[in-house]
Amino acid sequence: MWTGDIHIPAFEKDCRFTDPTLSFTGRDQFVSNVQNLRPILDALMESTDDPNGISCKSNLLEISLNEDEGFVQSRWNMVGKLGRLPWKPKIDVIGKTKFWYREVDKIEDSEENSTKGFRVYFYDEAWEIPAGEALLQLITPDASKTL
Repeated sequence: MWTGDIHIPAFEKDCRFTDPTLSFTGRDQFVSNVQNLRPILDALMESTDDPNGISCKSNLLEISLNEDEGFVQSRWNMVGKLGRLPWKPKIDVIGKTKFWYREVDKIEDSEENSTKGFRVYFYDEAWEIPAGEALLQLITPDASKTL
């Protein structure tokens, strides 16, 4: 969510994306959604004393490969401070993403020749807290900021 950077050739054009709040089909739609969200996040993220200027991060907690079923699963923690809002909310969500993949005859990359490879056809994200609770973080002051 913080950057929206994905390696486009790794995803099928008609890849399905789901998370607890929405579902849609299309790699181009994913890029468009992130492009629309990015300016809003940039406007709400606080400046930070972190030497790297980071007010948001995603930490990879675990990653595994299930070759039998055809997916890679990652478990992560996404944290971000929306410090430009007066109540200074903090997003802190732990979740899992399954990247369902299949073999394809050609992977085209502008820097390489076409080769056999794998491409994600279904991006399936789940959170360890209910979606409503995660969304409530947007309107709740960060408890670590209160006295």
